[in-house]
Amino acid sequence: MHKFTILFLLVFTGPISAKPMPDQECRNLIVTGYKLLKQDVKTDDFSTNKFEDFDLTVEQFNQLSTEEQIIIYNKIKPLGLVVSEVIDALNDEINRYVGTFYEFFMAAEIQKWRHQKDLLRENCNPIQK
Repeated sequence: MHKFTILFLLVFTGPISAKPMPDQECRNLIVTGYKLLKQDVKTDDFSTNKFEDFDLTVEQFNQLSTEEQIIIYNKIKPLGLVVSEVIDALNDEINRYVGTFYEFFMAAEIQKWRHQKDLLRENCNPIQK
């Protein structure tokens, strides 16, 4: 193979090691992301069921309290969507401090948020889930 062909393949196919992690590992990264945002979430709080698993009609679901609806919605939410939500929440926190007087004081936290966001993007690509 020519050098150009190998370079072309690497550039357009991406690194060989960029495989998405198994769901459980992504769940752990999601939980860690939420912990960095001071939110307590467990790995089985999200993306574990389908709506049919709850044996509810749409009308019955609509009659549930808001809290009950949120619990069910989180259980049926696709994992890729949860990954995107955590990335967005981490970005919100980063943007809250970057470029302000507080950036210097929050540098360590900002670095942790960026690192976690990068881990989620690299290992739990929401587009692939």
